[in-house]
Amino acid sequence: MADEPTPKFIVGEVSKNWVRTGTVRALEWVPLKDGPVIAQRFEQMIAANDSRGYALHSWHINRVMIGPDLMNETLVAVFQQK
Repeated sequence: MADEPTPKFIVGEVSKNWVRTGTVRALEWVPLKDGPVIAQRFEQMIAANDSRGYALHSWHINRVMIGPDLMNETLVAVFQQK
């Protein structure tokens, strides 16, 4: 079987869910589970892909309400082979 060619681009994503708490006057979004914030996980993904020979090409963040008091935040990144 022939070796698969190394892809020029790869895609990665990190997600975090948030829940809305508090009263109408003092709403606050808190993570649904403990753990690193999405920015820390994004930095880890960049470093991991850098060690694999890929540099960050572009990224986009989406925030979607998935319930009355629940939000999903997803960061999608495209990496290009160095």
